[in-house]
Amino acid sequence: MRKSICIISFSPIARDARVLRQIKTLSPHYNLTVIGYGSPPKEWADARTITWKLLPAPWTSPAPSANPSGSKNSSAGHGSAPSLKSRIARPLKKTPLYKPLVRLHNFLGWLYSTGLLLLGRVVPSAYEVWYAQQWGEPRALACALSAACDAYHANDWNALPIAGKSAGRNHAKLVFDAHEYAPLEYENRRNWWLVSPMIISMLKKYSRQVDVSTTVAPLIAERYHKEFDLNPVVVMNAPERIEVSPRDVNPNQISLVHHGIAAALRKPELMIETLALCDRRYSLHFMLIPSDYLPTLKALAQKRAPGRVAFHDPVPPESIVQRIAEYDMGFCLIPPTTYNYLACLPNKFFDYVAAGLAVCAGPSPEMVRLISEYGFGVVAPSFNPSEIAAELNRLTAEDISMMKFKALEARTVLNAEVEMGKLLSLYEQLFAGGRECAA
Repeated sequence: MRKSICIISFSPIARDARVLRQIKTLSPHYNLTVIGYGSPPKEWADARTITWKLLPAPWTSPAPSANPSGSKNSSAGHGSAPSLKSRIARPLKKTPLYKPLVRLHNFLGWLYSTGLLLLGRVVPSAYEVWYAQQWGEPRALACALSAACDAYHANDWNALPIAGKSAGRNHAKLVFDAHEYAPLEYENRRNWWLVSPMIISMLKKYSRQVDVSTTVAPLIAERYHKEFDLNPVVVMNAPERIEVSPRDVNPNQISLVHHGIAAALRKPELMIETLALCDRRYSLHFMLIPSDYLPTLKALAQKRAPGRVAFHDPVPPESIVQRIAEYDMGFCLIPPTTYNYLACLPNKFFDYVAAGLAVCAGPSPEMVRLISEYGFGVVAPSFNPSEIAAELNRLTAEDISMMKFKALEARTVLNAEVEMGKLLSLYEQLFAGGRECAA
């Protein structure tokens, strides 16, 4: 009989590239139960080997499902009748009491949540109460337990408690995929000093059960080993290889491209400031997911480099590599404003390689390591726009063409088939009877 795996991810599954790659790699070999938000991807919605158990999005409050185990493509509460709270609130919306009551409700919720996080430092069980309320544990746990799988695969720390409880009760294996170094994931937020001890407590508690662990970059793997005694295998976020036709480099028109979210913390304005100091042969093309910060970037581009920065609509994840192959160089500047940004190997970095682009990066250690090994890019000595621009201005069209050729060579190794092959091997070893990368 085929073994079964329950994949748990508190993310919109259809837009989570890493989880989708896990599903594509494992589904031909194992029966999968996938728990997460949103509708399943169309191409796999009716797959025989995949059962979807869909949770309500965290910003909605549907009534609990009467049948949490559900059918083959069940929704644990998704699309159900409005909650009692929303039915009570609806008549109040047109009264003067509504806004004060909402503010009071939010304040009391914050007070209760903060109290649990503070109490958890003395009584760790309070962390479990906080977690259950934040992540809808009863619904997700019921779905996971009912799956009765041979292994539970937790995508990120917030799925680990549910996967750990389910694996323990069902005498199954436990796999933990750390997408970030979780204790510092949002260290820039003002209240992170409250949340981080809870994450550390959860990781210490459930990591003892972990049979196999993976993560996205070597620095993060080293830190999990040092602080939680895990031995994660690095499975990088490289996309699948697809056929692309990189364009020839025009020495008078060299195009830089950057895709992702317009997030102030990542300081994308540095790329605009850099372009303003670059030779006129360079242009910059953004493909950014909209945010409140996007108008600020557009205004800065108009002021600092008028006519040289273009803003394009984002494209679906599956179309990114083909789309960016139209450009010459991927711009991958991520200043180390947090630990995870320091240690990162982001999706976009591998997308640029897959598209056959040269890559311009700052001195981010993991990116420097791969660029040095494969020769497909240039590394600036700092995140200072003048120093980045100086590196770009030194390049000839021939230099960039050679880097693009090196990227095409590197993508034969840096791709999803190779990286997700590591995950498949881990499961084969795990079901053969070992704790290959145990805590």
